[in-house]
Amino acid sequence: MTSLLSLLGRGALAGAAAGLVSGGFSWLLAEPVLDKAVRLEAAREEARGSGSAAAEVFSRSTQHTGLLVAAVLTGAAIGGPLRRRVHDPAPP
Repeated sequence: MTSLLSLLGRGALAGAAAGLVSGGFSWLLAEPVLDKAVRLEAAREEARGSGSAAAEVFSRSTQHTGLLVAAVLTGAAIGGPLRRRVHDPAPP
């Protein structure tokens, strides 16, 4: 049982590392483009003069943090069981 937990733990750690790399890549390359689009949309709404701007539920910085957290947790959740399957495949 300890061996199984060890494998699952190492798989989860590897998945979390992969999630961190994936989230960091998205944060560095995709988020600046999305931030620019959000600013453009806000400027368009302001130019229109419509006062019906929806209140933000989460700030952009909170959304950036959520991206990284979600990527790491998803990687860990997928990496644990996947590590077990790759290391000890079922016999044919």
